[in-house]
Amino acid sequence: MLPSLIRKRTVFFTLLSLPGLFVLASIYAPSFNSWQFRDIQNFLGNIAMFLLIFVLSLTPLIQLFPRWRLAQALNTHRRSIGISCYIYASLHLLCYIISLPSSASILQDFQEFLYLQLGLAAFILLTPLFLTSNSYSVRVFGYKPWKILHRLAYIAAIAVFLHRSLGEEIQLFQTLLIFFPLFLLESLRILKNLFGLFKKKGSAPPPVIRKPRPKPAWEGYRDFRVARKEPNPGEICSFYLEPVDGQPLPPFLPGQYLTFKFEVPGQAKPVLRCYSLSDAPAQDHYRISVKLQRAPRDVPTAAPGISSTHLHATVQEGDILQVKAPAGKFTLEENVRKIALVSSGVGITPMLSMLYHRINQGLRDGDEIWFFHGARTRGGHFTAEELEKIADKNPQLQIRVCYSRPTEGEKQIKQDFQIGRLGAGFIRTHLPSKDYDFYICGPNAMMAEVVRGLEDWEIAPERIHFEAFGPSSVKRTRPLPKSASEEPTCTVTFAQSQKELEWTGEQENLLELGEAAGLTLPFGCRSGVCGACKQEIASGEVEYDSAPAADPGEHACLLCQAKPKGDLILKA
Repeated sequence: MLPSLIRKRTVFFTLLSLPGLFVLASIYAPSFNSWQFRDIQNFLGNIAMFLLIFVLSLTPLIQLFPRWRLAQALNTHRRSIGISCYIYASLHLLCYIISLPSSASILQDFQEFLYLQLGLAAFILLTPLFLTSNSYSVRVFGYKPWKILHRLAYIAAIAVFLHRSLGEEIQLFQTLLIFFPLFLLESLRILKNLFGLFKKKGSAPPPVIRKPRPKPAWEGYRDFRVARKEPNPGEICSFYLEPVDGQPLPPFLPGQYLTFKFEVPGQAKPVLRCYSLSDAPAQDHYRISVKLQRAPRDVPTAAPGISSTHLHATVQEGDILQVKAPAGKFTLEENVRKIALVSSGVGITPMLSMLYHRINQGLRDGDEIWFFHGARTRGGHFTAEELEKIADKNPQLQIRVCYSRPTEGEKQIKQDFQIGRLGAGFIRTHLPSKDYDFYICGPNAMMAEVVRGLEDWEIAPERIHFEAFGPSSVKRTRPLPKSASEEPTCTVTFAQSQKELEWTGEQENLLELGEAAGLTLPFGCRSGVCGACKQEIASGEVEYDSAPAADPGEHACLLCQAKPKGDLILKA
């Protein structure tokens, strides 16, 4: 109850403004109290000091008590607390300047008294932090430089401690008592981190073992009947599919997708599309959730999505669809207990499959799931209420949401979200540590920003998992570590380009191998559906983790999915 209340911006901003309202009452209603001007000045300085201690205490609190929801709720307002600290410090300084008769007196005081010099130094240190306490600054500077800059807050805190201790009246013991909670929390945090380092020291990390992908549950296409068609918020429609033959469905891995072959009126060829499964594995049905792809806002005359329009407008309950077996490498690892699921828009669908699977398994002590999602509005947030109900029943689940364009009504009624776009800075602000596996799905611009931000945060590349859809691809700046059972090195020759490259398994597929060497190769969907990357094989063989939707035919391969079995010559 209290954490939910604290998360509401209107409630917390009101709490931050109370000291200011108290000062106004003291000034304009003399009967309110008997304070003198110097009392108001000291009060404003003390409030700024308390807020500085408070905001610096949030980091150790979150690290020491990662499941304490009150600390998590307070941490969502970290920037607001820091900004309020600077505003009250500015008012404290302004009161001091007003209290002196002339600028000469101010200069004389600063030259004479050390505690004033320390107070001014703290204020100067806090000024760039105040100016950069926004997401724009994080994007401009980059997370690492921005984080280093904001560590000046600790130096400012030392200056504030000395400023108060060595003031006109020496108050060393009282100031020590005020700062003691921060000293204690930081000491405990340092001890915890040191203990963790000693605990890990001497043990080499286990080799990365990439499990071989299972073979498809069936070959080719299988007929499925649309048992239920369910409209959802955000122009998303869910389709519940049951096999026509009535046989039990094999389980799939959470995060996998289905490949469909649609006979769309007006299209000369069947339309192939892949859609992520959006539910936990079940024996009697599969579920996909498809967003209606309208024409882009900047190109309103462009054609809308063919397959999504067909599903929304034409396909009805009882219709038969042709479906390939579940496939895909973007899957949830069973042995990972602390995960962060990051999605935007319809990229939420594989995350729902992962989340529901974990919930059905039963969350255990030590499990943590952080669910980050970005949408334009709450009204367009698929499964928003359902997720909140799950979180209420499972304290191991934390949900954090960004709405880029909330309606005025949503701003007034629902306060448990942040206005803006989902990015790495938002994720870092909320997570108590870096000890998570990250699963990311959504528009490529969002994924590229999040992956780059996590890499800047020094998250190990094997703990960053993502699924790119569409014609673009998200690139890693740091390669994945080689598996203990890595493919043997072989040579891949691009004959037309006169390039001879070494395949070491560092790239995911032949397309990435060629691009890394500077080749310009054709591609489209990068998921084995469109067939745009098809190339003829002059010599050698290739293999696929799972059979691609498009059939390249004999003596050809799809570069975006294929890996060489041995030495290979392509005609590209």
